[in-house]
Amino acid sequence: MSSLELKIPPVIVFLVAALGLYFTPIVGTYSTLLGSYIKVISIAVLFIAIFIGVLGVITFKKAKTTVHPVNITKTSSLVTNGIFSYSRNPMYLAMALVIVSMSIHTNNVLSLLWVLPYCAFITQFQIKPEEKMLLSLFNQDYVQYMSSVRRWL
Repeated sequence: MSSLELKIPPVIVFLVAALGLYFTPIVGTYSTLLGSYIKVISIAVLFIAIFIGVLGVITFKKAKTTVHPVNITKTSSLVTNGIFSYSRNPMYLAMALVIVSMSIHTNNVLSLLWVLPYCAFITQFQIKPEEKMLLSLFNQDYVQYMSSVRRWL
C-alpha cells in the first residue's frame, strides 16, 4: 500500500486543483467556443455536479453506510442503486464536474487541464484502494457490480 493511499481526503485534492485552476495562465478562452453562454453553461455544469453529489450522499445515507472517504473500513453495505447504477464514484465525479464548471466560469481553456491530475490522483490513491477494500468485503457482488457499472461515468 502506498503512503498516499486513503490518506488525503478527496476534498483536499479538489481544493488543490481548484486553487491551481485560478493561477493557471490564460492561453485560450471559452468565449470563442461558447460566446455569451459561458456563465449559463458553467452554472448548468455546476448544478449537474451538485445534483450528482447530493444524490450520492443521500443514497449512502439511506443505505446507512459511511460517506467518509478516508476511513472506508466502516462500510456496512454495497450500494449499487440510484446514482450508483450509473457511476461507481458519483461524489468524485461531482467534484470533477465542479472543476469543469470553474474552468468555464474563469473563461480559461487551459485551466480545464486541472481535472486531469484531480482524476488521476483520486483514481490512484482513493478509488483503487477503495475497490480493493470493497472486493475484500463484498467479493463476487462487487466483481459483478464493477463489470456492470463504470468507475467514473
